Amino acid sequence: MRSVVRAVVLGGCTLVLSVGFLHKNRVAAGTVAGEVTAISADAVTLAESPPSGRFSISLLRGARRFPIAPVLATQIHAGDRISADLMPDSQGDISIGKIRFLHRAATKPDVNDGTLALGSVLPARTALGIDAPFSVGAGQGTPTVLAFLYTSCGMPAACPLLTQKLQELQGQIRGRGRIVTLSLDPEVDTLATLRSFAEARKVDRDTWKIGRLELADLEPLLRQVGVARVRSGDQLVHSTHLLLLDGDGRITWRSDGNSWEPAALAERLRALSPKNGGSV
Repeated sequence: MRSVVRAVVLGGCTLVLSVGFLHKNRVAAGTVAGEVTAISADAVTLAESPPSGRFSISLLRGARRFPIAPVLATQIHAGDRISADLMPDSQGDISIGKIRFLHRAATKPDVNDGTLALGSVLPARTALGIDAPFSVGAGQGTPTVLAFLYTSCGMPAACPLLTQKLQELQGQIRGRGRIVTLSLDPEVDTLATLRSFAEARKVDRDTWKIGRLELADLEPLLRQVGVARVRSGDQLVHSTHLLLLDGDGRITWRSDGNSWEPAALAERLRALSPKNGGSV
């Protein structure tokens, strides 16, 4: 028996899940394919759907409900067609493991979920920073890459990969804009902890602002920017996309998870810089 960390790729966004204590030679119990018809925090219902392109086989007959990890449930939508490996846990129960998207449903704005559309101005907030308070959102004055992470995240394809890319990005946007990262775990990430994080990763503190909001202020912001944050036992799972804001705090772009490249994002930000005639 050993602990396994499983990487899951969702539409370009790589998430890593701790699957618990599994048999060393564990293999998939089977594969299902179908259309998502219902989703809860820990289960998804799939129904047989017509073939699409080269994916021509559906193993479902009618509809069936499957357990699913909360972090996966936040990434799929009704109307998506997926193929999924069914994996047994240590008790022999079957749940959905690795997912492949066969077709993504057209997303419709939900006026009730609070997520801001591209082109919307993010309301201004002031965060406690490791050097001084700073503002992000409306009136910020500087093109900004806004990202969320937490210092104790141990999932290699989540916060550590995001941090690595931001380290590369900071040198490419120096003098043209800034990076802002806010902690997803403010109960643990004190300013002292965040300072140690910045020092260990050689953060250019003129370009990269690191700070925190209290949870009561963080949660509404996460809803506005569409970042999922789910506490699952002693693990904090979350989506990994970031946003690009212009100098007015307007949302101009969202990444697809951690699939973005630093050079391409730097070019997007530089296009917003006043030196290039962009919005300020």
